[in-house]
Amino acid sequence: MPSKKGSGEPYQEPKKRPETIEDLGGVGPATAEKLRELGYHTIESLATATINELVPAGISEKQAAKIISQARESISIEFIHADELVKMRQNVARLTTGSKTIDDLLGGGLETQTITEFYGQYGVGKSILCHQLCVNVQLPVDSGGLEGGALYIDTEQTFRPEWIVRISKHLGLDPDKVAQNIIYSEAYNSDHQILLLDKADQIIKENNIRLIIVDSLTAHFRSEYLGREMLAERQQKLNKHMHRLTRLARVFNTVAVVTNQVMARPDAFFTIAVEAAGGHIVAHTCLHPDTLVQLADGSIEKISRVHNPSKLMSVDLRQTLQTGRGRCDGVWKTELPEILRINAGFEVRASPNHRFFKLHGIDVIEVYAKDLKVGDYVACIRKMEVEGAPQKIFRDEQKTCIPTELSPDLSQILGYLLGCGNTIGGDIVLFDKNLSVIEFYRRRFSEAFNLDCRIFRRQGGKYWLRIESGEVTDLLKKLSCEWNQIIPKSPRECVASFIKGFSDARGYVSNSLRLIYREKNILEILQLLMLRFTVKSTIHRIKNAWSLHVSEPVSLINFIENIGLTDKDKIRRLIVKAKNIKINNDVIPVSLEILQDLARYFGVTSYKLPKPTRNRFMDRLQLAEYVRRIKSSPNWDRAPREVVDKVMQLERLVESPLGWEKVKSIVREPSDSPVYDISVSPHANFIANGLLVHNSHTRVFLRRTANSPIRIARLVSSPYLPEGERLFKITENGIEDVDEKEYSGRR
Repeated sequence: MPSKKGSGEPYQEPKKRPETIEDLGGVGPATAEKLRELGYHTIESLATATINELVPAGISEKQAAKIISQARESISIEFIHADELVKMRQNVARLTTGSKTIDDLLGGGLETQTITEFYGQYGVGKSILCHQLCVNVQLPVDSGGLEGGALYIDTEQTFRPEWIVRISKHLGLDPDKVAQNIIYSEAYNSDHQILLLDKADQIIKENNIRLIIVDSLTAHFRSEYLGREMLAERQQKLNKHMHRLTRLARVFNTVAVVTNQVMARPDAFFTIAVEAAGGHIVAHTCLHPDTLVQLADGSIEKISRVHNPSKLMSVDLRQTLQTGRGRCDGVWKTELPEILRINAGFEVRASPNHRFFKLHGIDVIEVYAKDLKVGDYVACIRKMEVEGAPQKIFRDEQKTCIPTELSPDLSQILGYLLGCGNTIGGDIVLFDKNLSVIEFYRRRFSEAFNLDCRIFRRQGGKYWLRIESGEVTDLLKKLSCEWNQIIPKSPRECVASFIKGFSDARGYVSNSLRLIYREKNILEILQLLMLRFTVKSTIHRIKNAWSLHVSEPVSLINFIENIGLTDKDKIRRLIVKAKNIKINNDVIPVSLEILQDLARYFGVTSYKLPKPTRNRFMDRLQLAEYVRRIKSSPNWDRAPREVVDKVMQLERLVESPLGWEKVKSIVREPSDSPVYDISVSPHANFIANGLLVHNSHTRVFLRRTANSPIRIARLVSSPYLPEGERLFKITENGIEDVDEKEYSGRR
């Protein structure tokens, strides 16, 4: 064997990259034919396939895994650093819509590697916009095009060649050449529609396709799958169809566009009165209706009750990593066949395609629920910054013993009453085994209502505090029914007193602080209220009840300092437990390799750095000390900007109210109710059951103005763009801009 020049090593021919699927090991002519019958015509399509999808070709799972592995190696699918991902994102191109205002709305045009959905009523211009895109994609890059062809799948016979001719001539292009670069096919039913997309990869590769259009997506599915009994099958097929489109868009770096029909929403009062047919057919980014959402005024509402224009708590993930206010711009309701129950300290039920957040290196990135694994860390809220406001109590003017405003004393009484109170003979009764606790609440009643309450010793060793006042009883009954609307919006001291009262009634100190109660929904609200004091907790099932655990040392200390317990013996034991717990679970999951590389750059020796916990990551205090030592090193002032930015990002992670919870379990289960999603601007995220989740996908709603060619495009939701509206008009030459003066004149 010949050797390399100047080297004793034998020369090896460079490994040839497979060009066709037959070039892969283990793929003979017969197997290749079966793979093509399944829709796998190219190396790229095999690289994004799953093992179960290839087994029907008559091959074993082991052989399928080998084929997929070879295909992925040939196109370099591998793990990468986040900075490499940024460079790859530079390959994402944008396609002009023909309207500068719509391009501006979409952040510069339609992105490749993603799906954009246009929906609206009949006649708003969805199909004409698709014709415009078919021509625009063939323009030079400096004119907003992609210098490629278009693949048009028509399900409603809306494609009109004469539109292509008119638009081409207006743009100075040869209509015949433009038409030659548009690959058209009419889908006769939903199965045919799915098959066309399954067979599309070879056509895309051979014809330099840079735009894929499905117009419209749901027409066949709506006409063929009727009734609730066929809903699950329809949604599963739509979901698989959209996944296929997503794969094609990413593998071939194309723009993917779908149009969608609408249906009326008779229940809509504060938002758009129509919704896209099929619900969240593009992304299925939805949450269970019982999911609790944190509003900016302190309210904690189920997602099914959130409406436009509610103000929500959100997080600025682009710059500060601090909480702020977001605006609800839209709410969607749909039905799905299945949902994932994800337990990460906080529990949430989400659709497989709902997006959460995790750390990749030092950057916060999105991750689909279906891609989460047990052991992953997801973003949650560690501290909730809510001010609250005084809550008025409406009373009869003659009832002078009733306060006019919710006070900390009354809040604490209300918390204890909810946890361990009852109504006997028309009177409120509180009970406890500890006489000092009952004496404390007797004094609270005396101070709050000027009442002299009696204490009784009952059989079984419990002490009873009986409130013999009809006025006070009526008030407490009313507040007990409304506490979940009043307490969350109250000032910080009232919230702390309420939690203290409930903890006095239901709190037990063992290896941690445990609040045991029969109703999980009440503990879930308390779990979110505790976050205002940086107290993190988990909820567990125990026999016929639920238990809220506070076990992390920092959270126990924060509970003692900001909330507390009336029983001094419990407080003493809690302090001992907090001191004896050595592990701090408030970790920030940045890999040690990144931290060690930065330390070496700044000349900070490893023995001077804080040691990580058993979780392999530094906790918040350790990472804060790490950043302090890096910034105090002699090389700090001479460091290049990109290195300084990394350290500053670590500092933002330390100072952020974001926490990171490990996923403990993921269970797939049937969906038993409609699911909801909301669109939030400007940060495109919101807090759901304590976890930070992404809002809906890119979706544009088109509507027409009365007796006018002018249309309104509204960006209803986007992964990162702020919502807004723009005007455009439909002319004989296609899509054009319209100014506000023209619109005002027509109105």
